[in-house]
Amino acid sequence: MSDLSRRDFMKMSALAAAGVAAVACQPQTVVVTKEVLKTVEVKETVVVEKTVEVEKEVTKVVKMTVEVEKLVTAMPSEVHEAPNLFVEVAKGNLPPLEERLTQDPDVIEPVEEVGEYGGTWRRVSTGMGDVGGSVIRVCIATPFFWNRDATAVVPDVFKSVEIKDGGKTFVFGLRKGLKWSDGEPFTADDMIYVYEDVWKNEDLSPKGFGGWKGPEGNPSVMEKIDDYTFKWSFDSPYGLFMLRIATADYLLVPAHYMKQFNPKYAGKDKIAKAAKDAGFDTMDSYYFSKDNWRENSERPTLRPWIFSDTPQAGKQTFGFTRNPYYFKIDTDGNQLPYIDEIRYTFVETPEMLRLKAMAGEVDMQFRTINLASYPILSENAEKGDYRLMLWDALGTGMVVFPNHTLLKDDDVRALNQDRRWRVALSHLIDRDEINELVYMGMAGPVQECFPASFASEEKLWEPFKHDPKKANELLDELGLDKRDADGWRLLPNGKPLSITLEGFSQSTPVMDASELVMAKMQEAGINTGLKGITYDQWWDRIYTSEYQVVTYLKNNMGPLLQPIYPRAYTPVAHSTYWAPEWGNWYQSEGQAGEEPTGTPRKLQEMFDQVVQTADEAKRVELFTQIYHLYLEFFPDIITVGRSPDPGVVKNNFRNVPEKCYQSWPLRTPALADPEQFFFKKS
Repeated sequence: MSDLSRRDFMKMSALAAAGVAAVACQPQTVVVTKEVLKTVEVKETVVVEKTVEVEKEVTKVVKMTVEVEKLVTAMPSEVHEAPNLFVEVAKGNLPPLEERLTQDPDVIEPVEEVGEYGGTWRRVSTGMGDVGGSVIRVCIATPFFWNRDATAVVPDVFKSVEIKDGGKTFVFGLRKGLKWSDGEPFTADDMIYVYEDVWKNEDLSPKGFGGWKGPEGNPSVMEKIDDYTFKWSFDSPYGLFMLRIATADYLLVPAHYMKQFNPKYAGKDKIAKAAKDAGFDTMDSYYFSKDNWRENSERPTLRPWIFSDTPQAGKQTFGFTRNPYYFKIDTDGNQLPYIDEIRYTFVETPEMLRLKAMAGEVDMQFRTINLASYPILSENAEKGDYRLMLWDALGTGMVVFPNHTLLKDDDVRALNQDRRWRVALSHLIDRDEINELVYMGMAGPVQECFPASFASEEKLWEPFKHDPKKANELLDELGLDKRDADGWRLLPNGKPLSITLEGFSQSTPVMDASELVMAKMQEAGINTGLKGITYDQWWDRIYTSEYQVVTYLKNNMGPLLQPIYPRAYTPVAHSTYWAPEWGNWYQSEGQAGEEPTGTPRKLQEMFDQVVQTADEAKRVELFTQIYHLYLEFFPDIITVGRSPDPGVVKNNFRNVPEKCYQSWPLRTPALADPEQFFFKKS
């Protein structure tokens, strides 16, 4: 892909690398006429002139649904909307396209070619716990988002940004005429509503500001300038602000709809009763359930598809249908998305997903498909009429996370907090074996996940060597030198030492690598077991902080992108697997969890500096220092580095890039613009 794609140019502004400064481009406009439907392109401005002429014949058959449907098959290609929407306009159920589309749409350049309308995209979900992470990856709308190369943050729902006062003030421009999926306008009033009526409303936000305080912990200030412009200010430079809003879909709230659930507008007594009747303990929990688009299909959205039916326990399927008010078009002026519907089917295991893929029943999916499935999927590609793709995973292979803040087990907690224990476990691991047996020899070394400047520092990489002799020496040094009659090591107090690895059961590589690690620990005399945790159980278990050791993955995107998802390297979130209680303390501003000391606290303080630094080069330097201190501290144990992520793509499912970064923080495949995916009919 070229350094400056057409899509990026048409994106109104791209954020430059240094300082995340906005670079304005010539705007695009939509001019509606009543005479003809055409697209005109000039050097710097794209003018899309649109009209949908309803001829006498159409007017005649509006009352006759069958004849309208027949007319669609012969509809002229110049009509720049999906056939099913054209039918709804003809029936009078929808306004014409020129009234639905924003005056300055976001122009998306197709990966391969301008697509065709129609079809149902079939995907698979492995349970209710998988739904959130799965659907947001294919159906997303955020203020700003990443370009396809993940090199810059570019406008998405918002049209532009002007950064002032050295990174303390952000002036945002919105797209004129942009509408929610129910046809109501999206304006600056929606943003002011969130600020004034949700974040500053003690009934809904007892802790205030929903995490959107300034770097020094003081509330931000949001002010409306006009219907399509608002200003967001902080009391000090907020270097990570634009990176943070790149995936902050929850900032976009339909005020006109949500006011009916807000006690400020509907009355406290009424909302308190409604919350109680619905089974909620508090008004805020009731309100935010209504604001959750994954739970409430009636909530308007700005996403390319909207729920036709929501996921529910006991149901086999759920799905989406096209949003008729979506704000993006392709380079020929066709309103996106191309695909009519997305349909998910629930399965119980990754193996069942693999079987459906081999049977040709999955149109495009990377999620929960892993390298362990690659050989058999490759063998059945022709039969299933699909192709296999390998995207670059911006993460490590399986990681062993000893819980430093383990509750209800002081003996193992003390071990987990001792660096010698963690290094000993690392020396037991045969990383070459894991790479060959689990990752098909395709995983890189751990060193490749970190700055190249670290490569010559042998001391940093010493713990990653396979050295069972050194491991046993360290275990003995820890006072684990005595054994029971079965040969298992005993704790210094004479109690049996027993370790349970709790792995993410819906990732075959995680579980397979965990079994290999368990075997090495057992060989060293550590009585070790392995238990799987499903999607549905995962976060409930993590937040208890009662697990001894958990095994999963670690996102690793380099110091440029890592600050938006830092939990794996510094304990700043309750979801920090190696120290959830330290992360909870930081995230709750000291209101919950445990306050760390020593290196973990220093890592938190270093991240505070990252947040407050507007200059990107300095931020990169600071996070490089965090990486270095993390490696010295050695809080968890990475087994292997990055490996490719396989995906199944039907042969007629097009506009999927051959190369893309596969990463949750980048919401892949949202990074590849799913709204321009399409089914090729010929």
